[in-house]
Amino acid sequence: MQQNLARVAYALLTLFGVQVLGLTYWQIARSNELWSSPGNRRPALFENRVARGGLYDRNGEPIARSKVIGSKQKRETHDPLANAHVVGYLSAKYGRAGLEGKYDAELSGLRRAWTWQDMQDWLVGEPRRGNDVFLTLDRRLQVAAFKALGKRRGAVVAVAPATGEVLALVSAPSYDPDRLDADWKRLNADANKPLVARATQGLYPPGSAFKAVTYAVNAERGAVPLGTTYECNGTLQLDKYVVHESEGHAHGRVDLPRALAKSCNLAFAQIAMSLGATEFERSAHHFGLGERIAFDLPLTTSFLRQERNVMTRNQLAQSGFGQGQVTVTPMQMALAIGTIANGGVLMEPQLVREVRTYEGKALRRFPPRAVRQVIKPEAAQSTLDAMALTTTVGTAAGMFDRLPFTVGGKTGTAQNPHGRPHAWFVCVAPANAPKIAVAVLIENAGYGARAAAPVARRMLEEWSVGGAGTRHVQQIRRTFSVAE
Repeated sequence: MQQNLARVAYALLTLFGVQVLGLTYWQIARSNELWSSPGNRRPALFENRVARGGLYDRNGEPIARSKVIGSKQKRETHDPLANAHVVGYLSAKYGRAGLEGKYDAELSGLRRAWTWQDMQDWLVGEPRRGNDVFLTLDRRLQVAAFKALGKRRGAVVAVAPATGEVLALVSAPSYDPDRLDADWKRLNADANKPLVARATQGLYPPGSAFKAVTYAVNAERGAVPLGTTYECNGTLQLDKYVVHESEGHAHGRVDLPRALAKSCNLAFAQIAMSLGATEFERSAHHFGLGERIAFDLPLTTSFLRQERNVMTRNQLAQSGFGQGQVTVTPMQMALAIGTIANGGVLMEPQLVREVRTYEGKALRRFPPRAVRQVIKPEAAQSTLDAMALTTTVGTAAGMFDRLPFTVGGKTGTAQNPHGRPHAWFVCVAPANAPKIAVAVLIENAGYGARAAAPVARRMLEEWSVGGAGTRHVQQIRRTFSVAE
């Protein structure tokens, strides 16, 4: 009898121990994850007890903040269509997304210790306040980008090359986060998919915009000397595949800088083949293709090819001018061009600068972080010099005249099997000392020079207000420790 009682006691103690360990694991080790889970309704029960912190741009302009009305509060997003895919949404029914979800703990303030100010507010009946999150974005650039896209489907990304700070991150079409519950069914049924953040989650063939990357890789590896010339007669036979120029246009004899400026497919197909599949893939990976890049919002991985087997000669040639299986996000193209503009150093994209208490005390700061040296400064400068030709004598000649600085760019008209070509334009400014890099994509819009380049120009015009953008990005070349 005593043995049976002992066994039961041991079994109960074991079960109790397992329960304690389980509760400890979920309540301590996984508590943050549970609290932030979109399926957890408990945070919603506390929302009206806390005045939710605000989201502010780099200049302190509000992007989203709460208005307290009696015992309730209303979340208001400024310029909601321009900022929706960054801010995300806050819904008791559909959960949280975007920065509202990522920084919910900071904005709600429910996990921090009570301060003396909290106690004072509680004594006089004021709600407890969450923390404020300050972003790297420029609200004016956000609005300018969204207006420039108009009713077209597309995306605009602008980054500060020296720091990786994201200055603009816009996707279109968009939605109003403050009306999410009412519009949810309509938004999900919309064939244009307004809930999709095209800037960070859309995958597209980059077309000729990718030639800037191919040019930079070759400038670094030296497979084809800079003075090499190619004879372009409009077509190039490769095994069973024929490389064509746009509309069969023959460029004649071109050196490498002119090949980039004139966007010669034949030249870049041959440059890629000279580099070889192994070197080309390795270098593309260094630029971030095929690599998961840390970011505050979901960021789809770009890639050079899907298949695991060795890249064929035809695939390699097509990849050289951004076709074949190459698929990228607009964010990836902005980072790649920003890397070239930053002397070959790839920076981690940064969307949040710091978190502050509502009294203004800094709680967390997010300094710039270098990922790696992708190419040498000399190779980067060579690429920038060639990109500058694009806006003077190349495919975007005249598009950026009468600006207070020079622009280096690359047009792209990306063929896709689902309709008209996608229009791309990537650029840096000023061309001789870049402080901003921009990537513009417009779905099914045709030629990049006609559709995407004007959007980039509008962005640079807005950025230049106040002295060529010095109000937004400090002209400082910092030295960063490269993360292995």
